[in-house]
Amino acid sequence: DYDVQSGDAVLVTYNGRTFDAPMLDERATMHRHRAGWDALRHLDLLPPMRTGLRGVIESCRLATIEIEMLRLTRPSHEVAGAEVPTYYHRYLRTQDARLLAPIVEHNALDVVSLAAILARVGALHSRVREPEALDAIALGRLHAARGECEQAQRFMEGALELLPVGARRGDVLLRLAQMHRRAGRRDLAVDLWAEAAASTD
Repeated sequence: DYDVQSGDAVLVTYNGRTFDAPMLDERATMHRHRAGWDALRHLDLLPPMRTGLRGVIESCRLATIEIEMLRLTRPSHEVAGAEVPTYYHRYLRTQDARLLAPIVEHNALDVVSLAAILARVGALHSRVREPEALDAIALGRLHAARGECEQAQRFMEGALELLPVGARRGDVLLRLAQMHRRAGRRDLAVDLWAEAAASTD
């Protein structure tokens, strides 16, 4: 990606800060080259997704984010990420270029998904797009993690307006009640606790 304001390249990844970028730099060093990934500004989307959605959705794997946030599903014939090394090692042994096609397709879908997630986050941040329930939950939890209580409360209240009765709504009720309690608004917290308790009956 490219930062228009600074003119610098920005590396955008999903779990790249702890896995992809260090591994690529290490491999480059082994071959007496300098990849330079460590010198780039880096936006790893996995940590904010974990902060915003851990426990709300089944997992924060890219494939799950695609389904829950983008409403996308991978083709049934697609090679899973865990199988990519096997295909590549088979290619190295056989030199059969057909084995590279599933790897290229898998990586291409990863890149497209990453771009779609980044575009959605950007649209939400710039308020070009109105948040859906899952967006509002994630934004509320992210603001809360940064100590930005008013913004967190606003997004959590927005999430409640969009959510039906269920586990996700109960989690938001409890988090919002905790915010009110910490701010000294115990009367508001009590009402939310009562609604959360009633929803589990």
